[in-house]
Amino acid sequence: MKFESILSEINGFGKFQLMIVLIQSVSRITLPAHFLLNIFIAAVPSHHCDTDSWLAKDLVFKNLTLDQRRNVSFPVEEDGAPSSCLMYSKPQYHLLFNNSNTTNPTTEPCKGWVYDNSTFKSTLATEWDLVCSNKGMNKATATIFFIGIMMGAPVFGLLSDRFGRRPLLMVSYLLTMLFSVVSALSTSYVMFMIMRFLTGFTITGISIISIVLSVEWFDVEHRTFAGIIVSLDWTIGNLMLAGVAWLVNDWRWLIIAVTSPLLLSVVLWWWLPESARWLITRGKAEQAHVYLQRCAEMNKCKADFTPETLANAVTVERDRRYTVVDLLKTPNIRKLAICTGIVWFGVAFTYYGISLNVTGFGLNIYITQFIYAFIEMPGKIGVYYFLNKIGRRPGQVWTLLLTGVCLIINMFVPSGFWIVRTVVAVLGKGLSEASFTIMFLYTTELYPTVVRQNGIGYTSFIARMGVAIAPLIILLEDVWKLLPDVVFCSVAVLAGIVACLLPETRDARLPEFIEDIEESRWFPESARWLIASGQLKKAQFYLQNCAKMNQREVTSSTKAENLAFIVVKEKGSRKYSYLDLVRTPKMRKLAMLTGMTWFGVAATAYGIGFNITGFGVDFYLTQFIYAVTELPAKLSVYYLLEKFGRRKTEAGSLLITGVCLGINIFISKDRRVVRTIVAVLAKGFSAVSFCTVVLHSSELYPTVIRQNGMGYNSFMARVGVASAPMILLLEEVWTNLAQVVLCSIAILTSLVASFLPETRGKCLPETIEDIEGKRDDPVGSPSMKTEETNEL
Repeated sequence: MKFESILSEINGFGKFQLMIVLIQSVSRITLPAHFLLNIFIAAVPSHHCDTDSWLAKDLVFKNLTLDQRRNVSFPVEEDGAPSSCLMYSKPQYHLLFNNSNTTNPTTEPCKGWVYDNSTFKSTLATEWDLVCSNKGMNKATATIFFIGIMMGAPVFGLLSDRFGRRPLLMVSYLLTMLFSVVSALSTSYVMFMIMRFLTGFTITGISIISIVLSVEWFDVEHRTFAGIIVSLDWTIGNLMLAGVAWLVNDWRWLIIAVTSPLLLSVVLWWWLPESARWLITRGKAEQAHVYLQRCAEMNKCKADFTPETLANAVTVERDRRYTVVDLLKTPNIRKLAICTGIVWFGVAFTYYGISLNVTGFGLNIYITQFIYAFIEMPGKIGVYYFLNKIGRRPGQVWTLLLTGVCLIINMFVPSGFWIVRTVVAVLGKGLSEASFTIMFLYTTELYPTVVRQNGIGYTSFIARMGVAIAPLIILLEDVWKLLPDVVFCSVAVLAGIVACLLPETRDARLPEFIEDIEESRWFPESARWLIASGQLKKAQFYLQNCAKMNQREVTSSTKAENLAFIVVKEKGSRKYSYLDLVRTPKMRKLAMLTGMTWFGVAATAYGIGFNITGFGVDFYLTQFIYAVTELPAKLSVYYLLEKFGRRKTEAGSLLITGVCLGINIFISKDRRVVRTIVAVLAKGFSAVSFCTVVLHSSELYPTVIRQNGMGYNSFMARVGVASAPMILLLEEVWTNLAQVVLCSIAILTSLVASFLPETRGKCLPETIEDIEGKRDDPVGSPSMKTEETNEL
């Protein structure tokens, strides 16, 4: 009997599971409060230099109104506002009669500041003057907190996998309360930073243990509900933070206020059960049996199992101790760790980048924070429906990509339209929160029980690395106002693309051991390569899994002895290298033609892409149009490849690209719109050629050296990319010379591509002999036809 079946028998979601969720919700509502606390405790109210010293010795200054004092005391910034970091060396009384200052009086940095206390009674900035030249220290308070979380995540992950979820949760409760209170009593900035680091280090235990403990007590059918209902605690804590911060506007008391729920958590902890799933994998079947009986009794179900039944539910490894290193020892778990790490970084980096920027849209800080929190509720309800109907992977991918889209839109909305900017930002915040919610549940389902906390600890470490960097990225607005949004958008899109590589876990049982990952169909190796390498057993395993997943009958053709006849395996332990690309005549010719094609495709595409200022239209608008053009261009590739084939599509798209570049040479510089339209067409067809050459090349090279071939092609492409900026410099010699060179490269590459063989409807070649035509077609897998290989 599988453990999943046992959970289903005793009601996978009943009063017992609800009790677990409610007990942990008390502690979890303090998480968003601490994670986003820096918004309020490190807020920077309006401030200006302290000029009280002038009041004591200058009677004229003393008799001025407040506005007049500011006028004669502070230089004006570019936006017309008085400087908050500089003051005149002495009052400039002539400015009372003439607003323009033509004498260029000397200025000096502020020696002290006066703060507006109407919103905040006390913050870190007002306590230790963390403004102007010290504003980086103010941002660093969030960074140091998240570095603590980053360091604590793998530690608590390791310890909770070794000693259990429940005891480490209590340790996290007690230490978080201790360090939070001490940080509120800090007498210096350095002391506060140390205590804040330690608070982050210990609070991460609550974050990563509570979600795992909850999910491990739910069966397959209710696991999505478990992940969503637990994440709602975060939303409730977010909503409470806005209200508590408004009522408690002193930073010391605010820290104590948001930590106070942990007192109740310590009391309720005594009713919290240990993970029965973890106990069984550690060989503690009797303890697991006690908790499962409690679960059955509370849910009013019959507990028809014994400790012996539980012991057989999973294969127990009593003496094996798992660590973070186990995430890297075997291929599939290593791939899983790399992909989840990248996605977690992107999710956390984007979420906190949006969340910490609550003052950037012109609304009251408390209202913005409340709206940010409020939008999370419908977002998470939508996530529950989406995860059940569509799945984890599509949900993760689309929430990240749409978050990036919202950030792109906000880049082009003028700062004066603060309502529009806020609406788009709130939508982006909701989507980023949805991606965070999905990722917590998704990661919990991806990692096996024996290293689940290690996996969550590792991914949390990577996530906090992104969170720690996010406040510093916001400082880049001093370099360029839109630069932080560009960075956050790029990371969100990249993470969404990487999420496509993760396996789907909807309706799949939780893996228990690393072997479940290694022997599953997650991240399958290429069966074609395995056969070519003589690893027939592994190839058979993946092919049979493929058949089952696609609901096809497993036939005798997938037997290892039959797979052996698909390709002729090289005798001995033959190892292939890049030299094999040039040892035989037809392979040498293939390498030469594909290398030239990749160089031309890349040089042309990037030559057009880099020249976004050469047509007289707005810089950002041209780049946006370039990007939009690629979408229909790439969608059309599918039709073109199926209708006309690889060779014609490649050669034709390159030829049209060259023609468009040639036409632009003869269009007057004054006709900016026409030149841009023609350039955009060239960009679209160059995108078609790039899409085609990737598929075409992978079909041309045999399995045994396909990666070598693609590596060589990629090298040639990067040579083309590196050459593109140099080609554009030829405009200094003659205005149109760069366009002439790019046009010539595109047309010549089109001619070269026409010599490549067609691969549409052909089976992939397996060995170099298939290319050279030195052996008959292998049984069951006909290679490229002889007449096609003869073209080489």
